[in-house]
Amino acid sequence: MGYIRLSVKDHFLFTLLDGSRTVQEVLVEYFRKYGALAFSRLGTLVQELFKGGFLSESPRSFYRRLLKRIKLDKPLVKLIDLLKSLPRRQWPIANLDTGITWLYEKGFKLFYFRPVQIVAAVFSLAGLFMFAHLFRAGEYSLFKSSGSVVLGLAVLVLLNYVSIVAHELSHALACKHYGRRVNSGGVIINTVFPSFYVDITDSWLLPKRKRVLISLIGPFSQAFIAGVLSAVIMIFPHLFINPLLYKFAFLSYLTVFLNLNPLLELDGYYVLIDWLEIPGLKAKASDFVKKRLWPKIRTREPFSWQDKVFTAYGLGAIIWSALALAIVGYFWRIRAQQIGSHLFNATSQQLRLILLLGVGVIILAAMGAAYKKIKLMAVSLWRGFTDLIYRRPAAMAGALFFLCLLGSFIYSHIQGWPAIAISITFALVLGALSQRVYSYYKGSSLWLVLMGLLLAALGSLFIKIFPVGLRPAVWLIGSVALFAATYTQFSFSSLRRWRQWQRVLWGGLWFGILVLLGYFHGMSTWRTLAIMLSTTAFLMLLSLVWHNMGSSLEYFWIYFLLGIISWNIILIFSLFNFGFLAALLLVFAVFWLYLIIKSARWLPESASFEPASSEKRRMRQAAVKIYRMASSYFASFFGQGQARAMDDRLNLIMIEKNWPIRLYGNRSEERFERSTGIVDRSQAFRGMLDEVLNYLSHEVGDYFARNTIKTAYQSLYWEEREIAQQYLMKGSLWARDMAVANLKQEKRDAQNVIAGVARFWELGEEETTLFYSHLKEERVRSGEMIIRQGEPGDKFYIIKSGQVEVVISRKGEPDLMAANLSRGDYFGEIALIKNVPRTASVRAVADCSLLVLERKDFESLMARKVDLAVRIDRLIENRGFLIKLPLFSEFAPAQVAMAASRLVPERYHPGQPVIIQGEIGDSFFIIKEGRLDVLVMKDGQKNKVAELGPGEYFGEIALLLDVPRTADVVAVTECLVLRLHKDDFKSLLGEQLYFAKSLERTSSRRMSDTRHKISF
Repeated sequence: MGYIRLSVKDHFLFTLLDGSRTVQEVLVEYFRKYGALAFSRLGTLVQELFKGGFLSESPRSFYRRLLKRIKLDKPLVKLIDLLKSLPRRQWPIANLDTGITWLYEKGFKLFYFRPVQIVAAVFSLAGLFMFAHLFRAGEYSLFKSSGSVVLGLAVLVLLNYVSIVAHELSHALACKHYGRRVNSGGVIINTVFPSFYVDITDSWLLPKRKRVLISLIGPFSQAFIAGVLSAVIMIFPHLFINPLLYKFAFLSYLTVFLNLNPLLELDGYYVLIDWLEIPGLKAKASDFVKKRLWPKIRTREPFSWQDKVFTAYGLGAIIWSALALAIVGYFWRIRAQQIGSHLFNATSQQLRLILLLGVGVIILAAMGAAYKKIKLMAVSLWRGFTDLIYRRPAAMAGALFFLCLLGSFIYSHIQGWPAIAISITFALVLGALSQRVYSYYKGSSLWLVLMGLLLAALGSLFIKIFPVGLRPAVWLIGSVALFAATYTQFSFSSLRRWRQWQRVLWGGLWFGILVLLGYFHGMSTWRTLAIMLSTTAFLMLLSLVWHNMGSSLEYFWIYFLLGIISWNIILIFSLFNFGFLAALLLVFAVFWLYLIIKSARWLPESASFEPASSEKRRMRQAAVKIYRMASSYFASFFGQGQARAMDDRLNLIMIEKNWPIRLYGNRSEERFERSTGIVDRSQAFRGMLDEVLNYLSHEVGDYFARNTIKTAYQSLYWEEREIAQQYLMKGSLWARDMAVANLKQEKRDAQNVIAGVARFWELGEEETTLFYSHLKEERVRSGEMIIRQGEPGDKFYIIKSGQVEVVISRKGEPDLMAANLSRGDYFGEIALIKNVPRTASVRAVADCSLLVLERKDFESLMARKVDLAVRIDRLIENRGFLIKLPLFSEFAPAQVAMAASRLVPERYHPGQPVIIQGEIGDSFFIIKEGRLDVLVMKDGQKNKVAELGPGEYFGEIALLLDVPRTADVVAVTECLVLRLHKDDFKSLLGEQLYFAKSLERTSSRRMSDTRHKISF
């Protein structure tokens, strides 16, 4: 049996759901009674009725049932489905209510007499002090029974189940005492462990005081039982079952403590909810304390009753947490250390292993049960970490350096087999990380750097393990590896770009190193050679750091430099105990190399639209744009110096191959003969892009090169992509692995998508073509945020494929799911002409392909006489007009925008009919300007029954039912009306049926009060 609280209007809808009416008829009946369109109210009601078990049929998924049939004969799938269904699975006891009634009548009724309750309260309070005395005395063991720890743990588990049964039984008996039914009860799998439950939702119909008492009776009954048992132990200290009673009393008090914790959604929390009548207290209080408490205190704004409750709950949670920590600390100081000592000293080695395995199984089971949450948390943390690397690299590099110092300090104090175990584990992690990094940078010169770092890190990691005689050889091999790693990246031509202070500093360091080597002249030849190689590597690396300042590789080279500095210090001064520091710094250099590629944002870049007078010019634009964007990506990752080196190398290649193209950063020159055709030119540009790919692959790896070229191509406008596919991609290396779509088909598809936008904005054929030519395509993965509420916007989006959700954040309230948008819908158009913050956030709920118009391209369109600004201004004006109407006054901005986007403006002259009596209606009209008469045919004559003006509407029944119009509506003056077709209306509200309540609420509260209503 279930219960649900309904308002008067919801109850009216509920009475209409008797199986004799269609959904449309239900909506019409509601509209006739309340003058409101109850789409969202009906959707929310049906959803709540499903949850409450009031409907005989539940929603069915055809595809899910089909998939189940397909999998039916697969034993492995059956087993997996069974394991998935275990959490929260229930096995109810038949006729439980009858059994609870019998128990209540045959004895437990006695406990509800007032004198017995007073005695129970005394025992509960006195028992707590008696148990505290027993606990401090330490006479009884908590984890041992008959001298066995295993038996003691088994007894604890069994007694815990008995305690749970007593707790749930007390709730059921209290429910029965107040004359309500126990709906069900039995065994339930909670996470992965069996437990017990009773369903007493029938008590929800009781007054508040009785509901609170039913929730409190569970902890109270367990406190009473624990008090009685403590008294028995104190009075009869030599009773043979006292150890068992002590364990049960401990578990009972522990359950009481947990159940009264306001942070856990157990009895104490539900008592607060019932007493205060604030559902979702925890979430609301948390939101208030985090977001609104301090601003209220700072501005001295008065606190409402609920604000005081939320503040008190937050403070109570802090106090309770502090109390819990104090109790745990006291327990640890008094007994836990002794318990742990007994546990491991009084048992055999095999038994300890069994206990540890048992704990491990429990931990693994808990992690398995929470696998999805842990995975989501880990993904969220990793995304946040990589996002910080992308936005604040200096802070993150500093934090990682601090971890290096801390880890080295800790490791220096660890000796023996733990140090060896840590070193081996660290080496395995380093190997796995290197393999991942190599998979991204393979084929490039950076893989030699990676190998050098790996060898040097392993050498410094295990230097303490090697015999003293072999250590110089290890240091020499590591120094050779570091020298080779830096030499592969060092360029003598970069010395020409140094400033004077850099040259002076470099020469001074060389001189200082020679002096230092002379001072330590007694060192062995191998060690001297190792120092010379590593210091030379240090000086070359210093050049690389200067060369890459401002690039993504900057902190990679800095970590490498710090690693070599620590390597040299350890080598010169024989500080072999600190070899772990050098290893950590070199490993973090490898890790940073991995983070660079993982935090990369492969997003199409913005580039201005450039009109082209010929296909030759358009092809040149496409090729040069791909090169420029690839060069820009390369420079952002690896520095402007590397980008200039790429220009120099490409120009040499093009001179060798006699291609009349020259590249100078953001500029380019072509020296083709005027008579050279587009095919011959395309061969040179295609070859140039192939060489760009080859250079990037050699320098930074195939992964980066392919993603860079692909992203650059996706940044092109449609016309540029079309010409690139025709002349630059066929037979090329740079586009070999790129999935080349059928652009003609894509073009038709995109034009079909924008047809609705063009129709709404009243674009002509030429204007639509120009509009299309300025669009770019962006692809967004499921879960990614497209725009964020409050951020400034400069892009307009049309959904080509996929689905997005519009979410509105409201201060102090949960986020509102305002809309679901799909193919053909659009959003963000205000950003084209007004620099205003976004009014909602938009997130992809499926992989999406979006057609994008940027503000600068919009301005280019304006310059070419495509006057979209006036039309967008009109759309904004329509939104403002709709917000003023009672029908839309409580809509969220994003919802009003959706409605406005589907309104079609129409003009009517005096005497022109808008709708005609007897016709089947298919549209709803809102009057924006002018006046109209409502005429009804009666006795062969048309009689005026009403006059309508701006802000009023007519034809709403046509949105719900295919019924004839009941009157004529004729323009009296020049009129401007906004028409909403039935299909657009169903599309608008059908998708939002379960998301927003504002339409119905607005209509029902205000329409009947402020407007003359007429239905046709």
